[in-house]
Amino acid sequence: GEETAEACGDEPPCPDMCACSRALVRGVRVACARARLSDVPRDLPITTIALIMPDNNLGQIKSDGLFGRLPDLTKLDFRNNGKK
Repeated sequence: GEETAEACGDEPPCPDMCACSRALVRGVRVACARARLSDVPRDLPITTIALIMPDNNLGQIKSDGLFGRLPDLTKLDFRNNGKK
């Protein structure tokens, strides 16, 4: 039987300016490339496994407990960031 049908309703919301896609195994991949963001989104789904944010305006990444709330996070991509 299909077990994924009832799980569709409680899909976590995706942050503004980002695209979320379900990973093959489990979890959510959040991509915010070229979104002109100056900070990491605070409303990341708790099931985030990858946060892809190249080509934004991120300055200093504050480690203020945000990543501690994402136990499955295994990939970060902050290439080409910084104030232009």
